[in-house]
Amino acid sequence: MSAFKIINLGLPKTGTTTLTRALRRASIATADWKIHKRQTEDESLHTKHLGIILYQDYFDSGDPLKRLGNWRAFNELSHAGLKHSLWPQTDWGLLSAILKHHPDTKFLLNTRDPAKTAASIMRWGNLGTLRLPNTNVPGLPKGYGEEA
Repeated sequence: MSAFKIINLGLPKTGTTTLTRALRRASIATADWKIHKRQTEDESLHTKHLGIILYQDYFDSGDPLKRLGNWRAFNELSHAGLKHSLWPQTDWGLLSAILKHHPDTKFLLNTRDPAKTAASIMRWGNLGTLRLPNTNVPGLPKGYGEEA
């Protein structure tokens, strides 16, 4: 069997939790959003968001998955924090670097009805009321966008 990588390009609130559950039930080692201490002995990864690791390794070595060899699948890459916002699944430079170093990578895009996604974002803690409106998001820089 091939050791290809699976990268989900889907956005938050589009079924990413369900996808992680399905991948893990299929016994595919899956990194989802943040690396937990129980998942690796590599202390440099403990409690780090996946997007931060991808960018650190991309700029340090050229390979965004350099320290993530223990996993085959990567889900919920984005990090929408209060101070910064990372969206590696929309960054062609980073994605092409993954393909360069891991040519058998399979990209997956899970989707959900946009109105349901937006409603879920608004209900999910402060994601839609504070984090997204106050940080830069690809295609929607801080200060742009309005209620429909």
